[in-house]
Amino acid sequence: MNCVAAALESLVDAHSQGAETTIYADSGVLQAIHASVDGGLLGLLRAGDGRTRARSIKRLEARSSDGNNGARLADGSHALFLVGAASWPQTAWPAIEQTLAGGRAYARCTLCVATPEAAWGDVAAAFPPAAARLLPLTRASVAAALADALGRGRQDGGGGHPGAAAAAAVAVETEPMLAAMALAEGVLVLPDAAHVFPALARPSRPGGEDGLDHLLRLRGAQPSDAADPRLQIERLALNVASLVRGLGLRGSYYSLGDTARRAARRCAGISRGLDGAGLEPAVVVLVDRTADLAAPMLHGGHLLDDLYRALPRVPPDTADAAAAAAAAAAAAGDSCNDRVVPAAPDGSDAAGLAAAAAAAAPGHSLLALLRSRQPIGDLWEAMLMQDRPVALQMLRSGLARELADPGDLARGRVSAAQLQALAAACRAQPQAMRRAGALVELAQAVADAERVAADERWQEAESAEKTLALVVGGIKDALAADARAPGASDAGVGDEAEEAEMCAAWDQVLAAIPPLAPPTAGRWLQRDSSGEPDLGACVPRWLWQHTPAPGMVLMAASLLAPAAAGIPRGQRARAEQRLAADYVAVHSAAADACGAALDRCAAQGVAQRWARQTMDAADRVAASEGQRRGLAQWRDLASLAAAGRGGAYACLLERVAADVLGGASPCTGLEHAEQGAAANMLKGLGRRLLAGDRQRGAAEAAARSSAVVFVVVGGVTFAEAARVTAAARQLAGPRRVVVCGTAAGASDSGRMAAAAAA
Repeated sequence: MNCVAAALESLVDAHSQGAETTIYADSGVLQAIHASVDGGLLGLLRAGDGRTRARSIKRLEARSSDGNNGARLADGSHALFLVGAASWPQTAWPAIEQTLAGGRAYARCTLCVATPEAAWGDVAAAFPPAAARLLPLTRASVAAALADALGRGRQDGGGGHPGAAAAAAVAVETEPMLAAMALAEGVLVLPDAAHVFPALARPSRPGGEDGLDHLLRLRGAQPSDAADPRLQIERLALNVASLVRGLGLRGSYYSLGDTARRAARRCAGISRGLDGAGLEPAVVVLVDRTADLAAPMLHGGHLLDDLYRALPRVPPDTADAAAAAAAAAAAAGDSCNDRVVPAAPDGSDAAGLAAAAAAAAPGHSLLALLRSRQPIGDLWEAMLMQDRPVALQMLRSGLARELADPGDLARGRVSAAQLQALAAACRAQPQAMRRAGALVELAQAVADAERVAADERWQEAESAEKTLALVVGGIKDALAADARAPGASDAGVGDEAEEAEMCAAWDQVLAAIPPLAPPTAGRWLQRDSSGEPDLGACVPRWLWQHTPAPGMVLMAASLLAPAAAGIPRGQRARAEQRLAADYVAVHSAAADACGAALDRCAAQGVAQRWARQTMDAADRVAASEGQRRGLAQWRDLASLAAAGRGGAYACLLERVAADVLGGASPCTGLEHAEQGAAANMLKGLGRRLLAGDRQRGAAEAAARSSAVVFVVVGGVTFAEAARVTAAARQLAGPRRVVVCGTAAGASDSGRMAAAAAA
């Protein structure tokens, strides 16, 4: 069965409740159905038992002069509207209202929109003035308007008066399979295609075990382990191979990125075992989302919200930590997928917070860190899981949320006044004048967050946090601007100048760390079995979760890398002094709270050891960041502004598409899956010769193919896909171009690749 037909069948069966359906599709979706369904259309219209499933598929368009537009009474009693255009409020909504309210007594109606609800705000302005009652544009407001139109249609058609029954007969869904199909001729965009297309040859078994799980069990694997990276890559490869085959294509696979490379090689292995007769040749390019994280940030924050929820959760290593995490979850009373659970400011949930703190040590469950609403701990957890670019952006977002909380501002978080003072200090130093502008912008962003938070306008605060950058981010952006400034290369900047720049940057980082907010006495202390407070365990946890210094030092190490000399020696010593001072202050407050005797010499020694351990971790972060091939691109583009050699920033996927479709060779470091796998099996000269050729051939293969498929492992935004299709419009020619994203989060990419290589 064709996969597109199967997906449409599932939509009809899920919402029709056995009634015959009339399908209305806009021009883009209708074209995609005709191009992809082919022989599966008969199965869509009629079920296997002879029952009529859908009476007809019609084109949805607004023609007010056509009195026959819409369904006749003889058509099905369930209307299914499939809308793929991103501008659906302006192009499709008038036709939907006209069809429902035009005297047709439908019993039920379903609206399936390609654009996710998170992006509806971007198209709300396109609504005609008559539809202003729908604003703000949400699924609930659209459902209410549909129920009103359906009820008026029933009343005009003699089907009764509108009421609660009409509201119960309305459904609004988002189906990414239909996304942006009307962008260009021959272009099909599937931003979340992996969950739409069923995997290849995986029949359900009596025990609920699918074919893949059965095969893995026969091999001795544990399919129940959802965290197994090999299992995740296997499922990813099956989804991609199913997508390609469902489109009637026989793929030649290329990849960019670690996880994409392993998935592409597995896809190639799957394809070799399948019959390719009657399938058209195609080039399939898999690109890691982690290879370009700036592109989705340019187009909005809804993808970043999904990535935040997808940050890895590492199970606790001990039963005690597991019990503490369970207690925290029970105390919070919410699902583990929630983004943030605010803590009660009055300490009424002290037991839950203490349990969360017990499990929030580095390397333990991220759920506990989310429960305690402390993004600094999230950074450390994600750093350990090799997802530093994602962690960096999430930390900025999380700390910005805290900046929008008046309580956190009162506890000494970064303020607009501090940033303004830092900007004034930059203006007073000739070598730092270029940084003043960036700091002024940051100060304005913080001031906006303070203003909207003071008025409790949380929706505006949510918007402000997506544009807010921390002081360290502004320093890093200014350093990149200094490097690109005219005449910078003529100034004789060498190793000494670079070291001076690094020292100046670290000085500003250390100066920008806000003062320590003393802990609330007694509410966070963890006690051992004897009832005495375990200061050696709870003080480091408090420092990581509730103080800004450790997190900002690690973030600075990540942002300011790579550096030939690492963290400058003098600045490292100052950072250790600041960390040790914070440790002693928190330790003293804890000792005073529990009435314990304080040995200041011993506390000072423990504080210095903890500070050295923290700076050693920062050194490791800086060293590993310096080894990342894509770090230079990340540093230049993290400001989300124009940067680089080509002027305006072009997303990596757009450049890869232009290379493949335009005939460039080699194509942006792409690896051919077959040749890459063969190169790894050879040794010596043969391996080097074959490895040298494995990056060639994508453009040549694309020129001979009837379709090119781009798969972004980690998700693709609608605006990003639109830019790719716009670039492909001039280069694709008669070829079909498919752009899609997988269901795997970008934060999983590095973890899966690292574990699969073990």
